[in-house]
Amino acid sequence: QKGYGSRSGSKRRDRFEGGQNPIHMRMRKLRGPNMKKSMPFEPFRTHTQPVNISDLEERFAAGAEVTPETLKAAGLATRRGIPVKVLGDGELTKALNVKVHGFSATARERITAAGGTAETLSE
Repeated sequence: QKGYGSRSGSKRRDRFEGGQNPIHMRMRKLRGPNMKKSMPFEPFRTHTQPVNISDLEERFAAGAEVTPETLKAAGLATRRGIPVKVLGDGELTKALNVKVHGFSATARERITAAGGTAETLSE
């Protein structure tokens, strides 16, 4: 009998995969300052659909109720099943009743300052 297994002190390594390229060689090396950018997926990121206050100002009349369904009808939040978040970019002069999944602090502040309501929906 010949070979590595017949030698004294020989043990089969747990990582040994025969002639196949081992897993630690197959996987990509995540090094350097841009390590997060080279990740193949983002497992912990919560995806939302952003909608700015300026868009609400343009597309909705005063006193209108803004929900994910009305936003989809207006062509703003068109992706199904992804929560909608209103961001505070722009000015709002109309009182709107906004019911979406999330608000930025400035968006909530500007909606209430214009006389509207900002209500958060549960997921």
